Amino acid sequence: MKKQKGFTLVEIALVLVVIGLILGGLLKGQALIDNARARSMATQIDNVSAAWYGFIDRYRAMPGDFESADTRIEAGMGTGDGNGRINTAVESAQVWQHLSAAGFVAGNFDGNGTVGTLGDTNCANTTCPQNPYGGFMKISSSDGGNGPLQLITGENIPSRVLMQLDTKLDDGNADSGRFQVFADTGNDCADGANWIVDDTGSSCSGVWLGL
Repeated sequence: MKKQKGFTLVEIALVLVVIGLILGGLLKGQALIDNARARSMATQIDNVSAAWYGFIDRYRAMPGDFESADTRIEAGMGTGDGNGRINTAVESAQVWQHLSAAGFVAGNFDGNGTVGTLGDTNCANTTCPQNPYGGFMKISSSDGGNGPLQLITGENIPSRVLMQLDTKLDDGNADSGRFQVFADTGNDCADGANWIVDDTGSSCSGVWLGL
C-alpha cells in the first residue's frame, strides 16, 4: 500500500499567512482608492463652489436663475426668472449651461431640462456633470425650491466614501451639518448620524447644503 502524504502544519500556516497578506493588500488597496475618490469629490465640491460665487461676482445673478443669460453670456442660453432661487427643473438644468458657457466649469452642457425633479438624482450626461462614480451632480433650492441652495453629489457612491467626505468637509455625522446623506438614498446609507459602511450602502448620495 502507498503511504499517503498530507500537508504539514508549517505548510498550512504558510498558506494562511500568504492568503492573509493578499487579503490585507486588497483591503489596503481599496482604502487607498476610496481615499483618492473622496479627495476627488471634495475637490469637485470646492471647484463648484468657487465657480458659483465667481459667476455671481461677475454677473450679479445666480447661474440657472439668470434673466439676461441670452444677452450677457451667449445667444440661445436658457434664462431664469431672477427670483434668487433655483426652484424649477429647467433652472436646475440651466445652472451647468450658464457656468460652462461663461467659462467657470469645464464641459459643454445643454441646459435642456432633462434633470428629473428638484429632489432627485436624475439627469443626463449632456446636462449635468458627473461624480467619480458616474452619478449626476445637481444644484437646486432645497425644500421643493423654497429653502437654501443644495449641491447633490449624485448617486452610485459607496457610503464609506461619503463618510470620508463628510469627515473631510464637515462633522462626520450623516444627519447634521452642511454635508449630509441625501434623503432619497438614506435608508441603506445612514442610520441617524451614523453612516452605514457595509455592502448595503453601495449606491448612495450626499448633499452639500447652503452653497
